[in-house]
Amino acid sequence: CWIGHIYLYFGVVYIPPSVPSQIFEQFLEELEQTVSLQSKRVILLGDFNSPNFIFENMFDTKKSAINTLLNVLNFHQWNNVFNDTGRLLDLVLSNMNCTVIQDELPLLPEDFPYHPALDITFQNISTKATTFPLLNGNDFSMYKFHKAQYPGLYEERCLTDWSFLEDIS
Repeated sequence: CWIGHIYLYFGVVYIPPSVPSQIFEQFLEELEQTVSLQSKRVILLGDFNSPNFIFENMFDTKKSAINTLLNVLNFHQWNNVFNDTGRLLDLVLSNMNCTVIQDELPLLPEDFPYHPALDITFQNISTKATTFPLLNGNDFSMYKFHKAQYPGLYEERCLTDWSFLEDIS
């Protein structure tokens, strides 16, 4: 998406915890090859479901695949907000400097205890979604990410006039 004279690439990832390591690695390898955006500004964030990512002395194939992605694309993982189980499932990967803190006033209820709401600030870019509907089940409410209309979301995101962001200090 164009924001003023800057072109930004946004990517949102959800990898279910049950995905085998081989498929996980293949996805990230294809992402490396497809994106190849070392000279572009990229924001890639989401639930990678790689709870061992934070442990330095522990070998894990998912952690290794993420580190390879970071090295190949010259990205950094910026999120240091742990969930209530002491894990880091949501990663914020970018080649842009940013700040990630826990959002004290989330727009929606948090997915307790796994995914704390995050407030992410990328240089001069700071936005929040205004709505995200919950689908109600029998006794509880939950997000149905797998039923999202991703092609429509991607198209709308790119058709959005982001020029107002130039006015944000």
